[in-house]
Amino acid sequence: MLFTQSFSWRASLHTFISLLLFLGAAYLAGLFAFGRACGLALLIYRGIGIGVSAAMMYVVYGKGAVLPVIFTFLPRAAAAAFIAAVSVRESFRNSKAIFAFCTNKYDSSENSISFKLYCLRFIVLIIFSIFISAADGAILHLYSSFRR
Repeated sequence: MLFTQSFSWRASLHTFISLLLFLGAAYLAGLFAFGRACGLALLIYRGIGIGVSAAMMYVVYGKGAVLPVIFTFLPRAAAAAFIAAVSVRESFRNSKAIFAFCTNKYDSSENSISFKLYCLRFIVLIIFSIFISAADGAILHLYSSFRR
């Protein structure tokens, strides 16, 4: 992917699908009373994936991977980690409210989020994912044009 000659639609699509699948899993975890454990597992999975991907670039390219990692991988990884953290935070909040309701400890005066707001926040995260995916393709295109 680092040596494409045009805007990388394929990279953008792969980034978007990856983020969308993660957001879907975090959304579903927030709909269950014990979704906090799933959210934590999702964050661990995302972190391991980022670390393994960066390590593989160093294994394949050696010292020559420093610039590609800095300019192409780290912006995408940072954005994906941000989206992951925010989505799991929202999942935790909704899961906590559902758990409190199930255990009859729900306080209606407590600052709880409604289901509409929960859905709206994930829609906003999906929109951010679209922008991140487009920026990822643009960054790969710019890097490959400077690399030539």
